[in-house]
Amino acid sequence: MSNPFISIIIPCRRIDDYVKECLNHCLKLDYQNFEVILLPDDEPKQKLSFDTDKIRILPTDAVKPSIKRNLAIRNSRADILAFIDADAYPVSDWLKSALKYFDDENIGMVGGPNITPPTDSLMQKASGEIFSSVVGAGLTSLRYLARSKFRRGLPVKEMPSCNLLVRRELAQKVGGFDKKLLTGEDSKFCFQARKLGKKIINASDVIVYHHRRRLFWDHFKQVWIYGRDKAWVIKEDFSWDKLYYFIPTFFILGLIGGLIIWPIYWWRLIYLGVIALYLLMILLASLKRLIIAPLIFIGIILTHILYGLSFIWGLIIKQT
Repeated sequence: MSNPFISIIIPCRRIDDYVKECLNHCLKLDYQNFEVILLPDDEPKQKLSFDTDKIRILPTDAVKPSIKRNLAIRNSRADILAFIDADAYPVSDWLKSALKYFDDENIGMVGGPNITPPTDSLMQKASGEIFSSVVGAGLTSLRYLARSKFRRGLPVKEMPSCNLLVRRELAQKVGGFDKKLLTGEDSKFCFQARKLGKKIINASDVIVYHHRRRLFWDHFKQVWIYGRDKAWVIKEDFSWDKLYYFIPTFFILGLIGGLIIWPIYWWRLIYLGVIALYLLMILLASLKRLIIAPLIFIGIILTHILYGLSFIWGLIIKQT
């Protein structure tokens, strides 16, 4: 695409230091034909210190991020919508790197890694290591790895809305994001786009930095919501290619099932062997960062358990 107009969309509760950091990096992008649509709950009490007319503020009241994004879609006249979270910030070539993929008309969405910032605390970095570990997050870990870790232009089923560029026309055809979902709305958004025949690309050079939730409570609360909401999305539109999302749940069921038939001697040996192999894999993954290895080790195990349980919970209860 040749110099398309882009709307950078940032939903937030209030304009805090993270939002100001995000805005500061957006205004330093090496691409000029864009606007920023900022969506706080309320009108800011103080005027922004940025001397620019590129920022539009649309107060929304206290609503879900999906509703904020939908409002931005309706109010944008851009060719491309660039979604980023309020606690993230882009590298300078974020937009330029993404645009070259849109030369292919079959590509409807482009995302890329959201990397843990070097300024994050130790507990935040531990959370980031869990998400970026193949043992911790499986194939989803590709969303958290720097550009040197995997090849560019990888076709995927979905990408998170913390770093997602979409053709506006496609976003309108999909109908925007599901306003009932707190998380997982980006997954559903991507699934619907693929049904329309559009490709989604995970591009290793389309990078943002994304501040993590701290271990343990904030990280686990986020994981629980992720699992519950992803189950709601999968339950509504199940297909066999989505069976991958059930792996943590199969893990939980395997743990419980193994304990039930524990008295069977030969099964007990297999069960203990599998558990030992699982723990060894997590240990090896944790040792890549020696200083925080114990945090990563415990964090991966509890992340698997909590996600598996929350996914089951989401399958059982109705979407609220």
